[in-house]
Amino acid sequence: MTGAPDYPPLVGADRQRLQAASEAALGASLQRVLTGLSPDAFPVALCCDRGGMIGPGDRSINLFSARRAGRAIHARLGFFFTEIVGGCNCHDDPTRHAGYRVLELTVDCQTGCLDWRASG
Repeated sequence: MTGAPDYPPLVGADRQRLQAASEAALGASLQRVLTGLSPDAFPVALCCDRGGMIGPGDRSINLFSARRAGRAIHARLGFFFTEIVGGCNCHDDPTRHAGYRVLELTVDCQTGCLDWRASG
């Protein structure tokens, strides 16, 4: 796993929750952790087509699959979000655009590193 320094790692209770999750509870635990992440933990470059940023609200995650492999968790998910794009001029208000991406995520449960990839 490469680990992505651009994304803040999971820490504290989030990392412990994933380490302790049984196979049966893994999906629900991962869903809970991902739902609570700040917008900067998500891969803006993979998601935002207009050069904007992921808005702080209006996010939804549909977990398609999650499995444990050694110290890592591999997941595939649908990510609904709002992209906020700043105006070109001072008098332009930012515009909001609905977005959706299918993403793959690897979480290193020991370090908390998140490795995001676009799913083809």
